[in-house]
Amino acid sequence: MVKDNGEGIPANLHASLFEPFTQADASSTRKHGGTGLGLAISKRLVDLMAGEVGFESLEGSGTTFWVNLPLTIASSVKATELALSEKTKQEIELDFNNQKTILVVDDKPINRGVLSMQLRGFNILTRLASNGKEAVNLLKQHPDTFSLVFMDLHMPKMDGFTATKLIRESEVSTKKHLLIIGVTADALSSSWEQCREAGMDDIISKPVLLSHINVKLKKWLTPAKTKENL
Repeated sequence: MVKDNGEGIPANLHASLFEPFTQADASSTRKHGGTGLGLAISKRLVDLMAGEVGFESLEGSGTTFWVNLPLTIASSVKATELALSEKTKQEIELDFNNQKTILVVDDKPINRGVLSMQLRGFNILTRLASNGKEAVNLLKQHPDTFSLVFMDLHMPKMDGFTATKLIRESEVSTKKHLLIIGVTADALSSSWEQCREAGMDDIISKPVLLSHINVKLKKWLTPAKTKENL
C-alpha cells in the first residue's frame, strides 16, 4: 500500500486512471511529469501475477494505492507458472525454447521487468540492458548470443536510434543481421519511419501486450512447437 496527502485525483478520471496515457494533468505546463504509462504498466505487471490493484482518492485529500498478490512458496512451482495467470496463459500460442536469448533494452526497470516476464511465458531467456550504450557493448562482447533485441527508443546515455545505427554499422564487417524491434509509446507513423531509417526491423507499442508479442515473435522467429503440443 502507498499513501500520500497530495492533491488527490479528480472523480471524473477514476474510471480511466489505469488506461495508457491517462494523466491527471495533461497540459504542457503540468506540475508532474511522466508519460501516462506508469499505472498502465503497473496494472499489467499485477495482472501477470494474477493479482489486483486499485486506489482510493478524494480530490484535495490525497490518494491511496493498494495491491493484492496471491503469492505462494516457489519451492516446487516454476517461476513462470507463478507469474502468469490462466487468463494470460491463453494469450500465449507458441513455445520458443529453441531460440537464443532475447535482449531487452529499456532505461525503466519496471519496463524491463514486465517485458522479460512476458517473454518467459514463451519459454524465452532474456538479458537486460538499461540504455543503448550498454546494449551495444553487450552485443560486441557476445555477438552470437542473441536472436532478437527489443529496443526502447528514448533512453539516457544513448537512445535506441543511435544504438541501432551502431549495431548496423558493425554488421557490415560481420555480414550478420540481428533482428531489432523498436519499443515505443509513440504510435505515430513518423516514429516508424525513424525506426526504419535507423535500421530497425519492426516496432511494437507500449504498453506491450502478450498478444502483440505473440504476433511479433511468430513473424520473426521459428517456434519450437505450438500451444496445442505443449
